[in-house]
Amino acid sequence: MLNPAADVDARVWLAMPALNATVQTSFAPGDVLGGDLGTLWRQFPSEAAGALTYNDIQLLSLGFKTKKSTYWLGSSLNVDASGLVDRDLIGFALWGMKDANGIIDLNYDGNFNQTSAVASARSNVHLGWQREFGQKLRLGATFNLTQVLAHAELHFDSLSLRSTDMGNGFNELMLVSQGSVAAFSGAGIDFLNGTFNFDANKLFATSFATLDLGATYDLGKRWRLAGSIQGLGGGILSCLRHCRELQRPHPL
Repeated sequence: MLNPAADVDARVWLAMPALNATVQTSFAPGDVLGGDLGTLWRQFPSEAAGALTYNDIQLLSLGFKTKKSTYWLGSSLNVDASGLVDRDLIGFALWGMKDANGIIDLNYDGNFNQTSAVASARSNVHLGWQREFGQKLRLGATFNLTQVLAHAELHFDSLSLRSTDMGNGFNELMLVSQGSVAAFSGAGIDFLNGTFNFDANKLFATSFATLDLGATYDLGKRWRLAGSIQGLGGGILSCLRHCRELQRPHPL
């Protein structure tokens, strides 16, 4: 997957669907386990708690090797998601306006703007070729076509709740919220109306092609020199497609 010139130890292969999931958190287990939740959360070292997950779903991978050449074809689905929850927002959900002693403080000031979420889904189809030259040199290339299926984001520039004791038995609450929410579907899904209208042109407009190149050279029985370059051409193709869109005439 990283070097298209790497030696494939098989004549013919067919890979069944597989899932590779990676989850990362912005906190250690000791930050949220092993003690009273209230004490641990009030001593939480970061302003927000978050998690990030990468999910690579291999749908198909097959290939074969001839005398000097190797060919392969594959497809995959990549789903990424991340989320951050502000520490003060969790505290407000757990205890409201209570302080560390459990006493309600009517002069409360909570800032929750560290809260955010991002989700993205992409599909990928790749076609690879590799060629051996003599007994030492091997060159390879992989053509990748990636489609952005869906993307959604939620961000806050400001999100806060302020409570002020008026001194006459009443309390003044002020909620400030300013941010952005965006949802995009390359497959023609309307998230708000719940409709699906497939548009091949729209799906192609969110596609980009890249090229991976690689080489290996055997220096001896115990040493092999290898190198690769990933993602060539993606930025150039995206720029050219955008320039073509700008050159098209638009009705006033």
